Amino acid sequence: MHWILAGTHSLDSVLRVSNYYVARGLAARREKTLYLPAPVSPYHYLLRRSDERFRERRPYHDDKPVVFEDYLQQYTPMTMLPVLNRFPFNRRWSLERSLSWTFPSLQRVVSEWAGWSPDVLVVSNPQYACLDQLVHPRRLIYRCVDDISGFQDIPRSLIDGERRLLERCDLVTAPGERQAEVLRERGAKDVRVIPHGVEVERFQGEFDEPDDLLTIPRPRIVYVGSINERFNREWLRHAAREYPHYSFVMIGPVEFGNSSLPELPNVFPIGPRSPETIPAYLRHCDAAIIPFRLSQLVQATCPIKLYEYLAAGLHVVATRWKDLEDRDAPIDLAEDAESFAAALDHLKNTPKERIRRTEFARSCSWERSNEAFFQAVSDVDQQQSPTALRAFSKSGRRPSHIERKTQ
Repeated sequence: MHWILAGTHSLDSVLRVSNYYVARGLAARREKTLYLPAPVSPYHYLLRRSDERFRERRPYHDDKPVVFEDYLQQYTPMTMLPVLNRFPFNRRWSLERSLSWTFPSLQRVVSEWAGWSPDVLVVSNPQYACLDQLVHPRRLIYRCVDDISGFQDIPRSLIDGERRLLERCDLVTAPGERQAEVLRERGAKDVRVIPHGVEVERFQGEFDEPDDLLTIPRPRIVYVGSINERFNREWLRHAAREYPHYSFVMIGPVEFGNSSLPELPNVFPIGPRSPETIPAYLRHCDAAIIPFRLSQLVQATCPIKLYEYLAAGLHVVATRWKDLEDRDAPIDLAEDAESFAAALDHLKNTPKERIRRTEFARSCSWERSNEAFFQAVSDVDQQQSPTALRAFSKSGRRPSHIERKTQ
């Protein structure tokens, strides 16, 4: 089978997101997989040359897909009509034409790779909300990872595009029940809840202490991920002042107007680090935090970092929200800056506590998550696909797999 995964980040991004694990899970099953990160455009080359996400995607824009590993290739489309939150690129017609105005033609690239139409198209980025109308997959899946309406400066066309996509999908998945409810309210019919996971073994064993941690005193409290609109800097500032003898190590890019973290002597923003080195950083820290601002976006979030922290055996303190509370993970939940700081007062790092956290992480493996996803797609395959009924070959005839079903 030929699968297309349409996401946002490059597979080798410093932010290792869920699509990376799904794509590699497909490749491990020997399914031919093409991964599409978010498109680039002349706008990016002219005004966003320093943007790390653009630099990660740019090497994969070529005449044809680039091999990432066996059974897995990656390709970055170049569009002449980007989808942006500024006129006229925020209009519906821009989203509908963006993937048609690509160079080389994305339709041609996919056709040559798949031998005409892919078997399965999995969309995670609503910038690809109209891709099914271009490449005519047999099955259309929307794998929702965030409530996009909660992001700052999101074009209205993407929110509307997601709603129209939900109407056409054969299957929709969400990482948590809250997001599943939102998608049902927006018109999705078949929604399955499939939480994210973790590769526990990556975080086991001994690791050399990273050089840039050597001069940072312990105990160390670590955060890994983007510093963006979700991150609550006030909670960090309060905790850092409450515990001047703790070192707060911030690993990840600063985004979306958060120009700086609190300028305190015990806050250490060390920037992004490659995913391969994160287990070593976690191994040499004493606790981990998820200080998110409670919002519509966060309520629908299933943070991969939670499982990675627990796989490393760390004491975890996070903002309380319902989906996170329902997971019943061995972590401390906070409702305000005071309770967040209080939960860091006594770090619980006994061998028994570490084992309990690691065992919980094992129950949330990517292997289990991917198996649930592939089973859901297989269930859809037992039914006649509405997407397939819309697919026509160049000759105007139905594809052979539909002809067989309707004979």
